[in-house]
Amino acid sequence: MMSNSRLWRTAILAGLVVWSFVGGLVWAAGSARQAGDKVFEMIPANCLFCVRINNLDQALTQIDQFLTGISPVGVSMPVRAKFANVLGNPQLTGVNMAGSFVIFSPLLGSDPGAIGKVGILVPVADYKQFRQGSPNVSPADEKGISKIISDKAPPLLVMQVRDYALISPVGNENELTATGQAILAGKLESLAGSLDPDEAKQAMNEPVWVYGDIQLVNKTFGPVLVAKIKEMKKTMEEMKATAKVPMFNPTAIMDTYAAMIETFMKEAKSLSLVVRPKPNVVSVTTTVSALPGTEMAGMFAGGGSSAEKNRLLGYLRDGAMMNIALNMSTPLWNKLSVMNLDLLDSFTGKAPSPEDAAKMKTLTADMIDCLGGPVACSLSVDAKNKPHLWCDTSMRSKMRKNSIGLRTNGRK
Repeated sequence: MMSNSRLWRTAILAGLVVWSFVGGLVWAAGSARQAGDKVFEMIPANCLFCVRINNLDQALTQIDQFLTGISPVGVSMPVRAKFANVLGNPQLTGVNMAGSFVIFSPLLGSDPGAIGKVGILVPVADYKQFRQGSPNVSPADEKGISKIISDKAPPLLVMQVRDYALISPVGNENELTATGQAILAGKLESLAGSLDPDEAKQAMNEPVWVYGDIQLVNKTFGPVLVAKIKEMKKTMEEMKATAKVPMFNPTAIMDTYAAMIETFMKEAKSLSLVVRPKPNVVSVTTTVSALPGTEMAGMFAGGGSSAEKNRLLGYLRDGAMMNIALNMSTPLWNKLSVMNLDLLDSFTGKAPSPEDAAKMKTLTADMIDCLGGPVACSLSVDAKNKPHLWCDTSMRSKMRKNSIGLRTNGRK
């Protein structure tokens, strides 16, 4: 086990990168006041989570195109039918299906952990037509709230806010009223002031955008998560005590993951997910924003190589089973190497001597500093070759200032 606490924190942070961000890493930075459209001005700032779908009709069509050949049934018709049932409006009269739809939680005035205090923003071309076009929507009361009663869905409340219908389950009258009135009066402290420019751009331009406030999640659910980890730790210790074969040190394992989660919760600002369906592929991009001034922010800042154009894309093979291209950020990969060495020590309980550990880390850091930069790799299958799986790899060496080509045979 390491004795240097700072090095241990570095290992934890590096572990977070592997654990959380396989889908891709983007650090959003800059002014916190640029949002860009009116939708975010209707979502409370203390938003635990938010899901935004831009142009629902088009998004459903793109998903249907992707599913062609996989499933004889698309998603457009079932989703529209379910949506119509929820709204109590079979024809979706007055609903602007080409607008931006939003689900968020909680409503204004709710406890942060009250997941049921959810709000739904539905764009409407004509709210009067939306309300009067369905027998399932009652006339508005003195607060402007109507009820949606449908045999096929739970009862809902709805009120008009600008060009949107703000909807929430029955029982949330006070919170719905507070949120709606704050929006109409222009006094809502909104999510528009919490998003970084890159986050706002993604949310406005991508078909599906999902956002979570990590700091609010930590404040609301952190203690519960810590308690669950302690329960798991106790269970693993009991398993080790009764095991007939040697096991890894469960205490070290659980302490490691607990520290990783704790650090992530304290230093990550937000996490967002973008889903981009196309006829031949569905792309999913994960974006994590770190709190300024934290070690996580320093890791995400990267080095000069992270912004460098990958000039090795021409080495990728058309028709390969898998093509991989990336830029190796030297600061990030140096910390990943420290994590790999230190976590192995903590799991096995067999740490090398301080001298050997220092030599291993220095050697690894030198290697990464040399090879940091663009990387391209193609994985192919050749039935005539043994083993059948082989890899062509190209890396840019800082020492040679050119590309190194490698061909490696590997086993399945």
